Amino acid sequence: MITILRKTEEVILYANIFDSTEDEKNEVRSFLQQEFIRELNALPTIQKASFNPDAALWAAQVIYITAQLILYRKNKPEELQQLIPKDHFEVTLDNALSVDLCLRFLPELMQKLKKIDLQDELILLLEPLLNKWHYSNLKDCEHVPNKNVELWLNTLGFKQLYTDRIIHYKNNKIATNPLVNKAIKDTLTVYENIFWPNFSSIEIHD
Repeated sequence: MITILRKTEEVILYANIFDSTEDEKNEVRSFLQQEFIRELNALPTIQKASFNPDAALWAAQVIYITAQLILYRKNKPEELQQLIPKDHFEVTLDNALSVDLCLRFLPELMQKLKKIDLQDELILLLEPLLNKWHYSNLKDCEHVPNKNVELWLNTLGFKQLYTDRIIHYKNNKIATNPLVNKAIKDTLTVYENIFWPNFSSIEIHD
């Protein structure tokens, strides 16, 4: 599923299976490492980032189990917390890029969950993950977690990735943050009207 997801951005499940073997986990780690290297080669501003196989695997498991729970929900609400793997990883550049390989697909799965049931307990378990791993949720997020501003905007090379993704999605809500707004403005320069025509009308909030 993870291979197809990365290559086609589609979720395909072949069975209602939650557990995975160590061999399967190692295959996922190896595959995601190749994907990490491939993406890093296309990012000249970030060449010193290191792949974290365990963080990448954790994100892959979150995506896989979330997809399973959307299609094959047989569990009681109180059982869901035991199914989503625990996040024990520190927010660093290496971990953020490793996690993003799969976690970037979680917002779309969240949208599907909300269409089915806005009160779904699974949503409450997943939202903190997207809040923490903010870079993977720049399409739909509404604010920048204050404790992570320095990582997103001050890490050498990562600032460009961060602002480029916001510009790609034209997230007006996150652009109200003064630090983010300035970073976007510095990136757009004289091409503001071309790449984000209404950017100058966004009201900045303290």
